[in-house]
Amino acid sequence: MNTFAFSGAGRSPGRNTLLKKMLRGAVFAGSMAFAAMPADAQTWQWVKGMSGGIQGVTGASSLSSTRTFTTGKFAASATIGSTTLTDAGNGGGFLNRLNASGDPTWTVGLTGSLFQNIYSVAASTGDAFIVGGSSGGSAVLEGKNGTSQTLSGSTCFIARYNLLGELQWYTSISSYGYIPKDIEVNYSQQKVYVTGAEGSQVRTYCYLFDGTLAWSHTATCSGSNIRSGGVAVDASGDAHILLAYKGTLTVNGINYTNANDRLFVYKMSSAGSYVTAAHIGNTSTTGTTLLANDIDADGSGNLYIGVNHSSGSLTLTGTGTSTPQTFPNSTGLNNAVIAKYNASYQRMWSNGTNGAGSESVIALCTDNSGNVFAGITNLISNSLTYDCYPPFTSTLGVADQKALALKYTTSGVLDWVAAPLTTSDGTLVDAICTYGDGSAIIAGLQTGTSTFGTVTLTHPVTGYTAKVIGLKDDISPQISGPSALCPGQAFTFNGSIAAGTIPSTHYLWRIDECDASGNPVSGGYNWELWHTGVPSGSFTFPGTSGLACNKYYRILLTAVNDDNSCVDWATATKVVYYSCNPTVNAGADITICEGTYGFVGTLFPPSGMTYAWRIGSGPVLGTASGLFVNPTSTTTYTLTGTNASGCSASDQVIVNVRPNNPAFNMTFNTSNTGYFTISASPVVTNANITQPGFGDYYSIEGMNSGGTADFNIQNPSIWWNYPSANVFKGFDHTSTTYTGIVTSLPSLPAQGRFKYNQLYRITRGTWNDNCDWRQVAYDVSIQRIGLAEPVISVVEVAEISTSRSAALTREEQPAADAVTIFPNPTTGQLNISLDTDLDAQVDVFDLFGKKIQSRTIAAGTRTLQIDLSGYTKGMYLIHVTKGTETSTHKVILQ
Repeated sequence: MNTFAFSGAGRSPGRNTLLKKMLRGAVFAGSMAFAAMPADAQTWQWVKGMSGGIQGVTGASSLSSTRTFTTGKFAASATIGSTTLTDAGNGGGFLNRLNASGDPTWTVGLTGSLFQNIYSVAASTGDAFIVGGSSGGSAVLEGKNGTSQTLSGSTCFIARYNLLGELQWYTSISSYGYIPKDIEVNYSQQKVYVTGAEGSQVRTYCYLFDGTLAWSHTATCSGSNIRSGGVAVDASGDAHILLAYKGTLTVNGINYTNANDRLFVYKMSSAGSYVTAAHIGNTSTTGTTLLANDIDADGSGNLYIGVNHSSGSLTLTGTGTSTPQTFPNSTGLNNAVIAKYNASYQRMWSNGTNGAGSESVIALCTDNSGNVFAGITNLISNSLTYDCYPPFTSTLGVADQKALALKYTTSGVLDWVAAPLTTSDGTLVDAICTYGDGSAIIAGLQTGTSTFGTVTLTHPVTGYTAKVIGLKDDISPQISGPSALCPGQAFTFNGSIAAGTIPSTHYLWRIDECDASGNPVSGGYNWELWHTGVPSGSFTFPGTSGLACNKYYRILLTAVNDDNSCVDWATATKVVYYSCNPTVNAGADITICEGTYGFVGTLFPPSGMTYAWRIGSGPVLGTASGLFVNPTSTTTYTLTGTNASGCSASDQVIVNVRPNNPAFNMTFNTSNTGYFTISASPVVTNANITQPGFGDYYSIEGMNSGGTADFNIQNPSIWWNYPSANVFKGFDHTSTTYTGIVTSLPSLPAQGRFKYNQLYRITRGTWNDNCDWRQVAYDVSIQRIGLAEPVISVVEVAEISTSRSAALTREEQPAADAVTIFPNPTTGQLNISLDTDLDAQVDVFDLFGKKIQSRTIAAGTRTLQIDLSGYTKGMYLIHVTKGTETSTHKVILQ
């Protein structure tokens, strides 16, 4: 008996309605426990067992409560109702007819000396058609009242039985290697259709009711990568053949080539003429496996298909205005998909499983109204979830749950689900059929102990047939809210009852510490509170500020209606990850020289983090865990790190900057028509106070038309007057001809005299005890012709790497030339791009100064790729030499 009990706080149970609770994928931890799904949650109208060596129920077909047929296979012997079948070979088959209570009216077998099998059955108004096979030797196809026939040799055959079990005729289709997938009947045209695969072919046959072959058609595929999905016959007698393939498929002389598994359907007229074809499904990778399992048609010509895919996503497509729908699958296990197409192969709707195990659509069928029934088997996990469209979820999370049957309306709404409960091993759904009363007849293997409502089957029972109407969601609670929370955020969620369902009289909010799958942790935190009425609006769980972080918590909303004893309890759950705030490290404070780069942050952050560097509330400067910076003054940088749950924390680092700015401003005096003067004022005027060992340097070069210097006045002592403006005292180009390097000047003139229409290069450099030489240079000229206004030209010259003396060495830093290195940081591959067609030398050094690679960039190529993937992670220096210029660049190998 199914039981549950209260302990601890909670609402007092009201009447026997508490015995009707149904918790979908959720278990009360602490205050409630339950043993199994209550027996009245789904209506099992009858359940029948088969014992012995049952190996599977291969087919089921029904036209009414008294015209239901099943086929199957067995080994050695099997007992079905009052009939025991024996087989002397390696396996036999059976066909039976069931009455309205599910008991066999009669059973016949296919037995012999080797392999025998009956693959499927199709019911007609007064007959049953089967398709079977024998691998050779001697075999007997039984019929009632002396109508048995002896088979010889390897054969696959079609046979017709009447309602009394009498064999009317049989005829061979092919050899035993042909594996029939499906058999269908069109009574109005007195035709029966068979489709199946053999090697590289899917072959379809159409027979008349007297056993005469009307036509056949073959689809071929290179490499035998073709799988039959069955045949559906519409009211006009046209056949729709479903298959999956990879490679080159040939249908009616048309080739279709695909590297991935594709889902394909084509149409043959009742007379056997090819009509049309369409691809209706694509897989994401060449490793995705696609199985086309079944197809059926309703009275309006709509088609319903069942397919399975693994190791990649499946995208269902169609003709016309079909909108593709993709079903992801990142595991090597099956996911099941059911879809509806119209007669023109336009996709109408599709639904798919999302379970932890291997879910497969084994069989499906429809009634004339377009309701579709499907049998799904989960071969691995104890839990199976079926996600539907329109959105609806029904979860049967009971121990050893292996199989379920379900019903969709013609519009794709899940109407009910049903599943036997198993306490060991499990059950499989092998076949399903309906005769239009809203119920389904399912059949399959029974490999352990299974409970169908009030009926329990156990060994030696190895097979079953059952008729069921499944569970409906009469109360449907819903939860919305965040899936991840951070410290300081409230546990606030919205609860409601879905529109169109019965309102609750009581509801429960509960929170449990759980694992990632929502299973409560033994001894973990839990809290609950009962309410009356219907949940509406938000609810905030109290006392959550002290919850342990970096843990999962399950939010549970259970609803019950005590005024309706037929309405089961229903529960909605939501798993929330409560994350700790991350640890963020911006690194220790550093001091750099002005104009150089420093590194802040870390090289190797924890996974799952995103970062943002800012100065104050300014824009984002970088999104890595580390940042190269070169501020012109002391600056505080803020690093904000955000983990995968959206929780953030910040850390700050101060970058102190030592002034070492050689920049200067110039003013010009052109009042004298014979010469002009210049006053050069340093931008920074207190460096000699703040920086020990400070020095500055000026030079004047007279440039010729070839771009080289005719002379160089190098920092004569008469110019040593920092921080005052330098007026270049003693320089007189109007009366003195300078050549070579000049290091001293006279005291007059008091202001240096520069010629008009002459190009000068004026350079200033600075340094101190902690910072290396830096310089800035300008090309200056003033054009003066006659009485016209002088035209002043000042052009900054790119900084070069020449030091003031051998004692002054520059710190490695990004040069101002156009050398582009990307990506940086890198995982191994570096791309180096130049702005020049010159030859260039590229040397890579580790931080110990060891050269680890040396490459050249040939003139005209401008680009180079370097692979560092085999080296230790960390910082490396890249020297790029072009002619006499060398630039140094820092790169990070991650």
